Amino acid sequence: MKKKISIFIISIFSLLLFSQTIVTYPATLENLIYEHELIKFYINQDEFELAISIADSVYDESFYPDSLKYFKGLAYNGLKHWESSSSIFSDIFINGKDEGLIPIAKNEFNKSVKKLGPTKSIEKITAIIDSIDNVSKHPELFLTMAEIYEENQLFEEANEVYKFLLEDLKYDKVLSIKLKIATNDIFIKDYQHAADLLKSVIASNDSLYIEDALFFSYIANSSINDFEEAKKSLLRLYLEFPAHRNRFEIIEGLAGIYENFQEYLMCWYLLNELYEISSETQKFDIHRQIDRIKKLLVQDTLTVDQFKNFKPVFEEAEDEE
Repeated sequence: MKKKISIFIISIFSLLLFSQTIVTYPATLENLIYEHELIKFYINQDEFELAISIADSVYDESFYPDSLKYFKGLAYNGLKHWESSSSIFSDIFINGKDEGLIPIAKNEFNKSVKKLGPTKSIEKITAIIDSIDNVSKHPELFLTMAEIYEENQLFEEANEVYKFLLEDLKYDKVLSIKLKIATNDIFIKDYQHAADLLKSVIASNDSLYIEDALFFSYIANSSINDFEEAKKSLLRLYLEFPAHRNRFEIIEGLAGIYENFQEYLMCWYLLNELYEISSETQKFDIHRQIDRIKKLLVQDTLTVDQFKNFKPVFEEAEDEE
């Protein structure tokens, strides 16, 4: 009998050690009771139905019902039962008591509901919204709906959701939503509306959105041939955000605009900078552009003062005492 007990204890100890070495779960779910560790073990062993069975058997007596639901949702994910898993995760998001787990469950809901396909996922989210009275949960659900539309290139439908968020739900993250609408406007080639909408985002100068707003403003305005406005956005990006992820496109676009304005010296300067950061395959084409601009620069030297756009800055010498 003692030998059996010893083996049982060793098995439990080994099981707990093993479960800590595989899938890492959110910190809010760690250090729970043995049943939770057992469920985690079976999930990591792809024994999803067994994990669900154990979760169901201990649910009524558990001090951690939300975490049990969460593990059950993960098990249904493993079985690719997206309808069941998305229902469980949405229940935690809407009715859960564990504040640390709620955003994690919402993230899992987003992933699982999208697996249902665009039509079913939209229907499911709509049904969830209609079934709950807690309107504070509505915005996040509508945002997920908009994401699904966007991922399926239904940009107009996504914008309708965003407009509803702003106008009817009075969603407070106005700049974020305006930027999303403007981005979708560009995809559907409604460049004028995008350009108009981005003005307020740029005017706010919010550090979270300004870089994207300026870049999209450049795209929108250049698409409607408003190169003066496009130039303003590009100059700010060029001067204020040298580490921007689209640095190459910014310099290239600015060089193109200066060429369009026949300011060839500025164009030549930027193309040389572009050459320095380009790949080997890009260098050949940029070198051809530089040669072309040099020829234009020589031709225009007698008629256009190409140096008028350069303003030298001299440091004032400090008065010696």
